[in-house]
Amino acid sequence: MGVHSGSPMTAAWHQTNAEALQLPPLYDVDDVVAVFEAVGFEAAASRLAVRFIPVAGHGHHERGRLLDWLDYYYDQKLMLRFWRPRRASEPH
Repeated sequence: MGVHSGSPMTAAWHQTNAEALQLPPLYDVDDVVAVFEAVGFEAAASRLAVRFIPVAGHGHHERGRLLDWLDYYYDQKLMLRFWRPRRASEPH
């Protein structure tokens, strides 16, 4: 999950483009996890394992500082995993 309300870069981009692109509202990561947990799922989160990001040729150099992009990929882009524990009555 890379586009969420806790990501300053994507939140700013979303605010600028939401109307023109008819984008849905951004989700808060904690709210997403809470919805799954409320219906019986367990949740885990991890950082996305990205080693290098492109500096030029993909538009990054024109839209923010390189350190901002590193923060986005390493700190704000998440992998979420949800699973529902098996009940004793369910077959394996």
